[in-house]
Amino acid sequence: MRLKESIDIVEFLQAVEQCDGAVFLQTSKGDITNLKSLLSQYTFMAMMCNPDLLKDAQVICIQEEDYRKLEKYLLAYE
Repeated sequence: MRLKESIDIVEFLQAVEQCDGAVFLQTSKGDITNLKSLLSQYTFMAMMCNPDLLKDAQVICIQEEDYRKLEKYLLAYE
């Protein structure tokens, strides 16, 4: 699922920490970032400054129930 355009980054990352499984961000170029990694979170925050980098990025949760924890920040698949 894709991220909504205007989200509170800190709030989103706190929600990611509450997820039981791994949560990844995959860019349209195929780069995959583990959003539970502190270093990757810094990279994600830098990417948020350039919305074009996240335009077609997908949030991937390993455990299906984690999508419910993040639904406030995600767009459903079109």
